[in-house]
Amino acid sequence: MKKLLTIICFISSVSLMSAKEPVVLQTVELMGNRFATFCIMIRTTPWEVSRDVKLHPRDEVNWHTLESVTAMREAFAKNNPDGRLTWGFTLNALEDPRQNFREIRDYAVACHKKYGDEVSYFPGYFPAMYLPRERINREMTEAIQIITKLVGNGYRPLSIIGGFLSADNLKYLSEVEKIHVAHAVIWSQHNIDGGGADGSLSYPFYPSTEHFCKPAQGKSDFIDCVNLDGWTMDFICARQSGTNGHAITGYNSRRGIGMIWRNHYKTNDDLNYRFEARGSGLGDSYNNLEIKWFMNKEFRLAILRDWHKRQSPAYVIDFTRYDLPAKEPDDPSPQRPVRDWSLMNVINQKGRRPQDVPKLINDLEKTDKDLIMKYYPELF
Repeated sequence: MKKLLTIICFISSVSLMSAKEPVVLQTVELMGNRFATFCIMIRTTPWEVSRDVKLHPRDEVNWHTLESVTAMREAFAKNNPDGRLTWGFTLNALEDPRQNFREIRDYAVACHKKYGDEVSYFPGYFPAMYLPRERINREMTEAIQIITKLVGNGYRPLSIIGGFLSADNLKYLSEVEKIHVAHAVIWSQHNIDGGGADGSLSYPFYPSTEHFCKPAQGKSDFIDCVNLDGWTMDFICARQSGTNGHAITGYNSRRGIGMIWRNHYKTNDDLNYRFEARGSGLGDSYNNLEIKWFMNKEFRLAILRDWHKRQSPAYVIDFTRYDLPAKEPDDPSPQRPVRDWSLMNVINQKGRRPQDVPKLINDLEKTDKDLIMKYYPELF
């Protein structure tokens, strides 16, 4: 199997330009490079899902000022003169007529022309939890049309920043809007910020038509829209479901590439991600624990051990098979949100179900062991 080399975190939205734009961008190779994500999100209220779906009434107009975003962008330019970032606007932030938002929109366009920044759409916080799929698709088209008019010269963003987007939304982006990159999963999030969707890979993959957390298994279920994890997460903390009442265990930022990844990988067939992490000792990131993750098209596998103890046994705490059928929840509504979009089957790291008791790898079912052996015989 081919292996992805040392890539620490990924650009969740690579700021490439329309062919009509005068800015010429340097070609960047995927392998052997490291990438970091920088996005500026513009909203009018917290927990903003759509124009009329706002889960918190606080008006943030005074928090979003031209002065503040200019200072942030200029500080970024000073330390990263060749860097580009992404501006993600909610529908309300794209349409709000007040001076602060008009000035920020104009400044984002100026940054697009000066630096090559991408101006894109942020469908709010977890729209898949609250809105029917058709409405999310319709509003993505509306927002893209507004952005095209705002930036001018036929500009269209090459990515969408979406939190959670269903497989149907990703298929729509790819086939209707011809957008092939989306931040559409937050790896390991479960029972955080009112919901979550555990079960995906933590690095880029092409999603399945069955479920946005499931990598496509072949041509029949392939969606040509690279699904990116948007935040960074301590793998030890990630085993937690929610915060379980601990005041200091809320390490909820996750791992976040896009067109560069898509240019290198055309399918999921060669994906073989490996991660090894030891706890930091902060909060619930216990410094005696070591976790190893193995992720590919057919499954993800996590093995945990106490590395402070000699001959400590290693236990399987997550084995999620992607070769099994999967199904997303039915359409939600603001009145009846669907908060859990997780993909769980054999064993899940959150430990919320009776079958999630950690096991020695040799105690797994034979069919499970045979599948693991196909990729990682050294584990046996």
